[in-house]
Amino acid sequence: MIVYRKQESLEKTSGLFAGVKRDLINCRRSGYSHDSVIELLVDMGEFESAVADALCPAVDAYNQVLSELRNASVLAAHLAIRSAEGKKPCGMETKLETTLEKLQVLRLPDTVTLRVSEGFAYYGLYPETYMEAARRFAADNLTRGKSKAVCIGLRTIGSALSALVAAVLEKEGVEVLPLTVRPRGEPFERKLLIDRLLQKTIAGLKEEAWFLIVDEGPGLSGSTICSVADALSVMGIPDERIVMFTSWIPGGSDFISVQARQRWPRHRKYSVFFEEIFLDGKGPNAGLFGECLPSYSSECQDLSAGGWRRIHFKEKDYPAVHPHHERRKYLFRTEGRLLKFAGLGRYGRKTLARAGRLENSGYCPKAIGLLNGFLIMEYVNGRPMRPGTTGYDFLNTAAGYMAHIAREFPCGKAMEFVDFREMVENNINLSLGPRIAVAARRRLNLLAGYYDPGRSVSIDGRMLPHEWLSTGHGFIKTDCTDHHADHFFPRDQDICWDVAGTVTEFKLGAAKTKFLLARYSEISGDRLMEKRLPLYMLSYPAFRIGYSQMAARQFGDTPEGVRFQRLADLYASAIKTALS
Repeated sequence: MIVYRKQESLEKTSGLFAGVKRDLINCRRSGYSHDSVIELLVDMGEFESAVADALCPAVDAYNQVLSELRNASVLAAHLAIRSAEGKKPCGMETKLETTLEKLQVLRLPDTVTLRVSEGFAYYGLYPETYMEAARRFAADNLTRGKSKAVCIGLRTIGSALSALVAAVLEKEGVEVLPLTVRPRGEPFERKLLIDRLLQKTIAGLKEEAWFLIVDEGPGLSGSTICSVADALSVMGIPDERIVMFTSWIPGGSDFISVQARQRWPRHRKYSVFFEEIFLDGKGPNAGLFGECLPSYSSECQDLSAGGWRRIHFKEKDYPAVHPHHERRKYLFRTEGRLLKFAGLGRYGRKTLARAGRLENSGYCPKAIGLLNGFLIMEYVNGRPMRPGTTGYDFLNTAAGYMAHIAREFPCGKAMEFVDFREMVENNINLSLGPRIAVAARRRLNLLAGYYDPGRSVSIDGRMLPHEWLSTGHGFIKTDCTDHHADHFFPRDQDICWDVAGTVTEFKLGAAKTKFLLARYSEISGDRLMEKRLPLYMLSYPAFRIGYSQMAARQFGDTPEGVRFQRLADLYASAIKTALS
């Protein structure tokens, strides 16, 4: 199934480099506030990864440019560690500035491919957890001043995470060789390829060093992180000296990769969870939330991973939720505040900016601010909408909301039609079989002329009934700030995607669909919606059936799996209707 989209963009190296230097200036101006230092760390890690990927397109190596890039990321990590400890930079900022000056005179590629650090952008992965994991490893295994370590980060996010591990060990007096690599090949059969010089350098330390592999993963297959351990084993490094630093520690028996299932149990792992750093038995601690909510109490509720369903639904009526794809969120009832993870650094700032523009429309909750990567919003009491019971007053609001999105967030940069069509055909073929896929292909060919990237906007992307609240004063759209920028289809698209989503998810009949289109056209002035919409009435359920069936397979016969299979059946029916 195709449910994810590419998380990369071609950028000018000079522009990214200028952004890192600007981050350092902002750190000074803010007195090295923790938020500003973390933004520097995130941006430096992504910049390093982008340049390293460009310099090592097929085989990983180690040279002067890569060494200076690593040095810069580790120095940024030292700043982050000192900031987390409430300490001044103590000269680290000067060393980083000097390193950036060295990089400026070295030959860098003109353009690079920038990739998103998904854990920092979407999933609430906090640098502090890797700092603590490194401290625990050091306490368990190292003798101060007498130890060596090779610290290997898996690009992209592993660049920043491994820099943190390396910096903690350096503080402990460990001699560290910091590296980054990118395993290559098919997603479920990754291989690590490194040149002879780097092999020789690593092998030369096998008798005396620890070998630390640092990444956000493992993913479904486990092959990426385990491929690095495989390569180290081939060099003669014993299993007990290969240690993995990850954001979670699964059993490994469910990995898709057979090789990963065999490799995973052979090594020790260090992982520290968000709750261990930021939460206690009563609620979020002052280190994360107390700055804006000093009076937090035991009334704080964790609504993450679908926990929000307990407020409004009986369990038998729960909407389907993939807990791994949900952002962290906390409700403070006394203060009337909802805190939702919006992203670290620039990711969070972009989310806050969108939330500010949306709140003025009256369609969305009020945005209050951003704190440590969490968007602070006013909590709205209301009753979630249900499909099949939609009134014309709601449709009028939905039409106005989508017209506002189309007007306020134009971008003109939708994906190429070939990628769009591939998703539709692939998902329908795998879900409903080749006969219906052939019919879909014919339909797409007829409608291809209505795909216009120039019309694309940063859509809502989640026009699901339970994300609309009915209040005593009308209707409010929740969860409206970030789905256009997550790593699923479709990101930026024609607003028709949201209209098709509303028609499909609310199970609108012909009369209500006609009303919705007429109101949207009247409010927005878009008179061509009716001609463009049929393309999206096919493509929207094609994406959703792919996502739902993927989740149904993952959850199996559990209640969540049954919910997703029920959704898949809904989208199958919608696809057949669109083709008829």
